[in-house]
Amino acid sequence: MSNHSAIFNTSSNVESPWQGWVMWLIICSFYCFQFFIRVSPTVMSNELMSSFGVTAAALGVLTSSYYLMYAPLQLPLGIILDRLGARRLATISVVICAMGCIIFSTASNLVTAQIGRMLMGAGSASAFLSCIKVASTWLPPQKFSIAAGLTMMIGTLGASSASRPLAMLIQGMGWRQTILLFACIGFLIAFLIFFLIKDRKSSHGTLEQPKSSLKADLKEIIVNPQCWLVAMFTFLMYSPMGVFGDMWGVPYFMQRFCVDCVSASTPASMLYVGIALGAPLMSWFSNRIQSRKIPLLMTAIANFVLFSFLLYGPHLSLYTAATVIFIAGFFLGGQMIAFTVICELNRIRLSGTAAGFNNSICMLSGVLFQPCVGFILDWFWDGGIHEGIRQYSTMSYNCGLGIIPGCALAATIIALFIKETYHRINDPARLQ
Repeated sequence: MSNHSAIFNTSSNVESPWQGWVMWLIICSFYCFQFFIRVSPTVMSNELMSSFGVTAAALGVLTSSYYLMYAPLQLPLGIILDRLGARRLATISVVICAMGCIIFSTASNLVTAQIGRMLMGAGSASAFLSCIKVASTWLPPQKFSIAAGLTMMIGTLGASSASRPLAMLIQGMGWRQTILLFACIGFLIAFLIFFLIKDRKSSHGTLEQPKSSLKADLKEIIVNPQCWLVAMFTFLMYSPMGVFGDMWGVPYFMQRFCVDCVSASTPASMLYVGIALGAPLMSWFSNRIQSRKIPLLMTAIANFVLFSFLLYGPHLSLYTAATVIFIAGFFLGGQMIAFTVICELNRIRLSGTAAGFNNSICMLSGVLFQPCVGFILDWFWDGGIHEGIRQYSTMSYNCGLGIIPGCALAATIIALFIKETYHRINDPARLQ
């Protein structure tokens, strides 16, 4: 048996290959769920501003509270995953996430709502990392890039379904009852993970433990300049999702095209529909051309051009704008390749720590840019108010959302300095 086959199959308590894919699919349901609650504020922005009596800036701070806990937990949770496995951590995490939903839905003031939102972020923090860990543990190394792309596809299906259907749910049930429904779904997912996910066991029947020290593992990642370049790329290229997809896309379409929330949610969700399709296809394309760097450059350049065209180009119909967003999302699916790159830069057994490091930097994008857009909207507010809620002009949104093409341009420059890693797929040094 080859070295890499031994790593992925020896001491396995999974009797057939398809069981690895089943476990990966179950853990992906957690990732889909957390995406659903992460982006939910985009279709309830008016309801939240009305319920808590806040401006766009305060709303941006409220929604970004999710990332305030999500981002700093990535690295420690990645370390925990590499030492304890995904089953117990993911189960506890989903329960915390569900409890956050309960607190948020019953909040009577902004502070309580922020606490609920922070618990959602804390609980969600291990979702993507758990998917990466299960994929890198139970699937063959040549399938990892595809699994990473499919993970993003499944997650973004949750994000896209959190648009029009969610807007209709809110209209029928109210936003509080809708969030309570999310909590019930979370408890169900926790049950499935606890009873159906397995962690890799050693030949002695105990959970495998890394032989090197935590300090040495962290140093191996942090001292590598390429890891920092990849992390900065993902930080910048998360801005379309963190800014447009998670928060400001629906309000922007409502203002620009004078439509209601339900009508605006469909074109805004095209970003995630595009990502759902683009993530696995861009990963397949990366393997096909045997390059990671080229797709990363394509991702950044395409989003710079397309968001610049959307915000500052000629007048567009709602249908055309939705098409532009879909294409931008398709290319944005290539952002997932950055996680493949950082895992290929490091040894396989450090995949959780490496992914956690990358994701911790990436998610700071939401912490920084969501409230930043809100502050810009308030800065350019012309005094318009409707039913007690501030109304912001299209020009104000264009200024605030200009962060997205600016980040894409910076990411393009950074991608030029990221080294190619495709050749490291079966590098014996990674398989130690």
